[in-house]
Amino acid sequence: MTRAVAHHRRSRWRHLVWLPAVALFALVGGLAAPVLFARMFPHQASANRASIELERWTLSAVVTSEPSALVVEVEFVAKDEGNMSPPPWPSVSAFMREHRMTERPQTRALGPTRFQAIVEPAMAGAWTVEIEADGNLLQIPVAVR
Repeated sequence: MTRAVAHHRRSRWRHLVWLPAVALFALVGGLAAPVLFARMFPHQASANRASIELERWTLSAVVTSEPSALVVEVEFVAKDEGNMSPPPWPSVSAFMREHRMTERPQTRALGPTRFQAIVEPAMAGAWTVEIEADGNLLQIPVAVR
């Protein structure tokens, strides 16, 4: 065996010494990539809006679909400036037809005319949120991912 061939074989093995370190780095990088990706690009929540006219108020609602949760925000706007009566307390329910599930979250006041209800955890799929106030019903379809 000539010197050149022996030197070539030794140099080839010298590069293979780094192989376990490179494999370990690739494994750690592959495991960390989903976590880093989720931090860099968070899930965008989708929001559906609807409104309904009541006798003295306009009920405006926004349903936000977050990962495994539905956030329902209700706001009442008085139709006339002289309306000093308090708005009706809204009743919120969410149902999923394919699983025959109904959730009735507790509604809490965020102010004199603003209310919020959170359905958590909400299964992934198609939901319908119903908001009832003064005998009027507002339905908002929403999808949870």
